[in-house]
Amino acid sequence: MRRSISNYDLIRYVVAFVFIVSGLMKLTQPHMLTTFSEIGIPFPYYMMYVLALLEVILGLLISINKWVLNATLPLIIIMITALAFTKLPVISNGIIPFLFQSRLDLTILILLFVLYRSSNKISF
Repeated sequence: MRRSISNYDLIRYVVAFVFIVSGLMKLTQPHMLTTFSEIGIPFPYYMMYVLALLEVILGLLISINKWVLNATLPLIIIMITALAFTKLPVISNGIIPFLFQSRLDLTILILLFVLYRSSNKISF
């Protein structure tokens, strides 16, 4: 018998994939430290590794459907902070360039809110 995948599961897998890959990128690519330094994040070396580990661990928890409600909250904060540090400065070029540059971040942020609300209603 074939089990169909629910919309909730599909969103979980996509969000988990994005954060796991993002975290692994921070852990394996030395140029990411330069990026963190250039955008003015305090203690860039430590923050990069803390964020990377959080993204991987929380992404894995979401992918295995454990503590999704608790895992989404820190990721929402991370996404809002990332938007503020990396995309908000682009708004001086106009709303359309800002929306274009932040489209994927905003999409993931919306999906995190969907997961948060959905996992709040689902009891396992």
